Amino acid sequence: MTSDKNISFGAAFPTFYRLIGPFKSGLAPEIVRNELWETIQRRGLAGNIFMGVIPMVSSLPLRSS
Repeated sequence: MTSDKNISFGAAFPTFYRLIGPFKSGLAPEIVRNELWETIQRRGLAGNIFMGVIPMVSSLPLRSS
C-alpha cells in the first residue's frame, strides 16, 4: 500500500541539511551554533523528547506501510 500523503512532525531545521552535501553553505555552521542549538537547549530534554522523538517514533508505522 502506498500513500501520497506527506506527513511531517516536529520543528523543521533545514539549515542542518546545509552543513554537508550538494547544498552546503558556509553560513550554516554559524546559524546552527547560534540560533538552532539555542532552541534545542532551551527546550530541554523533556521538550526534545515530546517535540522530536515521540513524533518520529509515532510516524514509523505510517511511513513503513
